[in-house]
Amino acid sequence: HLFRLAALLLTLALTLAPAAIIPVARAQSPMPPAVRNYVGSYVCAQGLTALDLKILTQPNHPNHQQAAFIFWPPHQGSAAHPQGVYLMHGTINPVLGILRLTPSYWIKRPAFYTMVPMTGISNDGGAIFTGTIHFPGCTRFSLRLQSP
Repeated sequence: HLFRLAALLLTLALTLAPAAIIPVARAQSPMPPAVRNYVGSYVCAQGLTALDLKILTQPNHPNHQQAAFIFWPPHQGSAAHPQGVYLMHGTINPVLGILRLTPSYWIKRPAFYTMVPMTGISNDGGAIFTGTIHFPGCTRFSLRLQSP
């Protein structure tokens, strides 16, 4: 579990970091994890919130994925909607159109926020997922796969 966590954090750091990063030497791996990035929004008690779901695909464990749930205000400068990040785990299968994620732990927790589980479906091979945030005061989410 620690290796997968380290790989996810390294992948997220490289994905979220500016392009001017110094190259990092990586250990050789037969099938390195890749990141699938979904962008969209969800609705909870704080209102419409922007969402970036970064999924670390694991070829050796296709039915147990890890993801980073990154949220921020839909309008810049909104103090009522702080930015936050937490890790999730579960099933994301674009071919079957299934998304079921459960929160794991916080990376950046804003005050008074809680992690939320989510389930969704895709009818187009994983290009778009829509579904439900399972928490009181929350309703739906919509995510679109971004091109690599």
